[in-house]
Amino acid sequence: MRRFQWRTPLLIVIGSYQNRVLHGVPENSEETSIMTDEIKDFEKAAAAAKSLPERPDDATMLKLYALYKQGSVGDVQGEKPGFFDFVGAAKYEAWEELKGTAQEDARNQYIDLVRKLGGSL
Repeated sequence: MRRFQWRTPLLIVIGSYQNRVLHGVPENSEETSIMTDEIKDFEKAAAAAKSLPERPDDATMLKLYALYKQGSVGDVQGEKPGFFDFVGAAKYEAWEELKGTAQEDARNQYIDLVRKLGGSL
């Protein structure tokens, strides 16, 4: 007896809704197509950033991190890491500097920076 058949379709609907909310995808189908292409490019850039020809300097790595977080999550969230967590604090501060930047703008800046660093999308 299949008692819990409703879970899978419900999870798909919830996942679809979460994807729209997380990535700021509007309901309009034309805008959705444009946003989906932009998100695909963003995800390709994220994959390309992992295999850049050369490792960027620390400041550029922080910029990549901050733009990725702003583009995928939005404004900084959570508590700032403690004083002795130097890397965590630096990442938090880099992300915090982008507070108020639109997610779409952050995604576009991220894509441009990855291309500038030699990433192939």
